Amino acid sequence: MPVAGHFHGGGWVIANLDTYESSAMALAHKAKAIVASVEYRHAPENKFPAAHDDAFAAYQWVLANAGQFAGDTKRVAVAGESAGGNLAANVAIAARGLAGHRFDAVVADAAKAQDVAAKDLREVSRRSGP
Repeated sequence: MPVAGHFHGGGWVIANLDTYESSAMALAHKAKAIVASVEYRHAPENKFPAAHDDAFAAYQWVLANAGQFAGDTKRVAVAGESAGGNLAANVAIAARGLAGHRFDAVVADAAKAQDVAAKDLREVSRRSGP
């Protein structure tokens, strides 16, 4: 199955996985993908780039462990809403240096993240097969 990392919004200060659970669940349902909903350290207690470091570490964990939960590391996306969209974009930029990796979708739209990502991941599924 395709795999997506989802980063919640909240301006790097507020919100958490529970606040954005419905977004991650909708993305998983609409995209027919495994979605890893990622928590990260918040400001002001944790200074920049703590949240970005956490997001990239979570992405690396997903790649290393996707096989344990039937995830396909050849069909990967990252998505986020608000501050999470920034984290998703940052992960995509940071991952450029990983050998042999490319993203199938990067969605950094606060309002429509799950709809756009779902469409992109469904297309990836059709192209790549089961």
